[in-house]
Amino acid sequence: EDSENMWGGKLAIERQLQGGALAYGLVSRGYKAGGFNTNASIPDNLRDYDQETMVNYEVGVKSYWLGDRLKTQLSVFYQERDNIQIDQSFVQPISGSDCPCSFEDYIDNATSGINYGLEAQFLWIAGDALTLFGNLGLLETRFDDFVSFSHVDADPATGTGVDLEGREQAHSPNWQYSLGFDYNLGKRWVLRLDTEGKDEFYFGDGHDEKSRSYQLYNASLSWKRHDRSFAIWTKNLTDEDYYTRGFGSFGNDPRKFYETEPYYQYGDPRTYGISIGYQF
Repeated sequence: EDSENMWGGKLAIERQLQGGALAYGLVSRGYKAGGFNTNASIPDNLRDYDQETMVNYEVGVKSYWLGDRLKTQLSVFYQERDNIQIDQSFVQPISGSDCPCSFEDYIDNATSGINYGLEAQFLWIAGDALTLFGNLGLLETRFDDFVSFSHVDADPATGTGVDLEGREQAHSPNWQYSLGFDYNLGKRWVLRLDTEGKDEFYFGDGHDEKSRSYQLYNASLSWKRHDRSFAIWTKNLTDEDYYTRGFGSFGNDPRKFYETEPYYQYGDPRTYGISIGYQF
């Protein structure tokens, strides 16, 4: 079919509490349209994929403390996903041999899954010169009733799949956070130091390679006056090696006779620079 009907929406209730706090609860439904894999190498049974839907239940509270110098936000959520759209790939031999080979990407559907977690953040004006800020995210995900025939350990020729029920969904770290401060040095100069971290996560649903947990540090010294701004900054101050993407369970290096090994894409190394701004 080249058309489909989709619907989504949100129903929310809010209540103003004493001290300026705001509590809320909501139910929402979202969707992602289905579509087609147009690569000519894709088998007919993988040619199209279905619409994905998600129902989200969320409650939270936004509060002000210490004479409005401390602002906090806290929310918890539970999400039901159906027909989850996932990125998959399969190996296409070249010249009739197992390797060298190409890797054909396509979109497929898992059956269903559950996500739930917590998000928290704060902003604290701790003094005339010091402001602290941070956030924390906790997340649990899983597939329900999903057998993958596109996993690298599956054998589509014999109809043997890999049972991924209960496995975490890709790019879903169990925790991530950031924490930092701004310090006013006077004469419009502000020093900022912050750190961010993320737990390990699966790179994809078609193999078992994972990232590593990591922590990064950033710093900047900035100046701003009316329409002009200037900043000296550095990111990943300690030059940490960390992975953002990865693939596994195949060989692609002729120097190693196509030995099976993982492949990783790294995040940015230590980066530094100067930024100048002018508003008009």
